[in-house]
Amino acid sequence: MNVLITGGLGYIGSHIVLALIESKAVDKIVIFDDESNCDVETVFKQLLNAANINNQKMEYLNVSINQLDVMEDTFEMNYGVGYFDVLIHTAALKSVSEGEANPDKYNYVNVDGTKNIIHLCEKYKIKQLQFSSSAAVYEYHNGDSLNEHSPSDKPPTVYGRTKKECENLIRQSKIENYIIFRYFNVIGVDKRLGSHKSHDNIIPNIIKAYQNNEIFKVYGSDYNTFDGTAERDYIDIRSVAFNHVTAFFSELSYVVYNISSNTSTSIFELLSYIDDHCGHLLREVVEPRKGDVPFIVGVNYRARRSHFDNPHTLSDSLYDECANAKILTPYLLEKLNNKS
Repeated sequence: MNVLITGGLGYIGSHIVLALIESKAVDKIVIFDDESNCDVETVFKQLLNAANINNQKMEYLNVSINQLDVMEDTFEMNYGVGYFDVLIHTAALKSVSEGEANPDKYNYVNVDGTKNIIHLCEKYKIKQLQFSSSAAVYEYHNGDSLNEHSPSDKPPTVYGRTKKECENLIRQSKIENYIIFRYFNVIGVDKRLGSHKSHDNIIPNIIKAYQNNEIFKVYGSDYNTFDGTAERDYIDIRSVAFNHVTAFFSELSYVVYNISSNTSTSIFELLSYIDDHCGHLLREVVEPRKGDVPFIVGVNYRARRSHFDNPHTLSDSLYDECANAKILTPYLLEKLNNKS
């Protein structure tokens, strides 16, 4: 089995590549990445080291999903029709705030880039497409937990709308088999891959504020939630990666899955973890950002029924983020000793 992954050096993509390597389920992994949102030197070095340990064939090409001619030339010279069994498409822009400010950029990268990926799948007979979508496709609906049939015709943000348009394009395509994963809030890190670069990931921003003794901004505290702050559904990155590997062996196709924990956690609850286990974090409540909603929690029954799993707890994810940032208080050191 040969696998192509777009955005394979980014936060989500690199963890999927690592899981593929350690699964020993594939013959060759090919990474396309334009290096716009990753620490190439660190990440590729660690992936290459893991590949060598596991005798895994792997190669990387610096190419953008918006360069259709370059991708086609690469296929013609190196791969050809039927070479890849699976294409995992993770390359995308994903900042809600940036999307609101730059809608044309988000349509170009996310939507036009996905059109190119669909073209490759159809032209070169790639059997399965796994698409990294988002819970941002859902409309906000009275604080109810979201299942795969919840309203998603009118996502509230530019980012969400681009992801929904990509899903529609995939559904309308001639691809033999596709699986769409709607991630909720992905957190956690494998320490071998280091910190993630995105400025929209909340945990690295909390840790950065703690380390630099800065004030962390809480966007809104008068939502209709149990403590007034936004509630989200956090899923560990290693669970996301595990589910992509599991999908290779799924007998289902043309399916959408929520990848979620089915549990809500508020911003103040996340900050309490830092307070309790690291030390008090300075914070300031400011106005909510455009596009933010009070409550997003996913129902993951369909994924669990299909043997997708979330083996990592929120505590695991937060501990690993803190340890990766070298925040080693007595509590965290004790936990580190217990893990080893």
